[in-house]
Amino acid sequence: MVIDEEQRFGVRHKELLKERFKLVDVLTLSATPIPRTLYLSLVGAKDMSSIETSPPNRLPVETVVWRLR
Repeated sequence: MVIDEEQRFGVRHKELLKERFKLVDVLTLSATPIPRTLYLSLVGAKDMSSIETSPPNRLPVETVVWRLR
């Protein structure tokens, strides 16, 4: 699962997704990491990498929104 614009999701939402979809890997994307995510990556608790340029022949993104309860 790919979450774009990580700051639009609260911790509660991300925890619900992880609980509901235990076998799904989660990749979060953000133009600028929120302070908590940046801190977790700096202390080694979370992996973070940077992409400087768009990949060649990039296709449009398909967005799907689910309502969590």
